[in-house]
Amino acid sequence: MNNPKISFDGRYLKYAKRNAWDLANQVLYDLCAKFPHHNNKSEVMAKVMLIGRSYAASIERRKNKKNNYDDFYEDVVAPTLKKSKLDRYLSKLNGEKRVSESNIKTILETHKYLVDLFQSITKLDKRSLASKYLHFHYPNLFYLYDSRAAKSLSKFVRSKTNTDSSCDSTYGSFFRRAYELQKHIKNKYKQSLSPRELDKILLWV
Repeated sequence: MNNPKISFDGRYLKYAKRNAWDLANQVLYDLCAKFPHHNNKSEVMAKVMLIGRSYAASIERRKNKKNNYDDFYEDVVAPTLKKSKLDRYLSKLNGEKRVSESNIKTILETHKYLVDLFQSITKLDKRSLASKYLHFHYPNLFYLYDSRAAKSLSKFVRSKTNTDSSCDSTYGSFFRRAYELQKHIKNKYKQSLSPRELDKILLWV
């Protein structure tokens, strides 16, 4: 992104502080930290169900509803993720502590892979669920995307963003804007916000 136009009032930083939902989110962080892989059916089902339903982005919202909810998770969702290359993609991000120009391509490729995987079993775009699912596995690398956050972010960062076919274009644009805002806040206000803290601000605006 070249020379983005950023308009941000430092007074919004107060919304990045701890709030009543932090404990609930910590439960999901702990779940993914304890069960980071995708080779066990029960673990996969628990993570996808709890993250999706907690964020109103459940994977059972789909076009083809021949299976009931329980069967869909056990017979479709879990086996698909177990057979996937998701863990191979995630392993490329091990050791990365924060978003940087050197790892953005890998981060966005991982998100695109999961979006395509979810699309294959729901026939719907699940970029929001994918962003949140990946965020709880790598909290400092994935920004949480949904329409509300995107709308707020567009008020702060105005710039055309070019993305390539290796990423989901909508999330890629959102991700770049979030990254630029994160850098702007650090440079101007000397505060290093996490993706979670940035999300709190965006949802309050």
